[in-house]
Amino acid sequence: MGVRPQTITMDTGGQAWTEAQVVELITSHLEQEFVDYGYIKITKWLQDEQSLLINKKKTYRMMRKHGLLNRRPVRSALRKQWIKELWCRTQQHL
Repeated sequence: MGVRPQTITMDTGGQAWTEAQVVELITSHLEQEFVDYGYIKITKWLQDEQSLLINKKKTYRMMRKHGLLNRRPVRSALRKQWIKELWCRTQQHL
């Protein structure tokens, strides 16, 4: 079962932040121009700039829950087929 995730986050000054406050902070930062961060960069920003005591797993969990994660890159199968064909051609010449 495990331990339930905490709903509060502490900062270095000892102040408690609720999950809603942290998500609002993340959302406002992501709305800025030219900011396209993933959960790891957001975690680093929260730790360094906002002085929150938070790890990347908690940041990931909150961002996933509120739909703030970036989409995963789509990999094309065409490139893999080309490499496979190239390898087959080199084997024929040997």
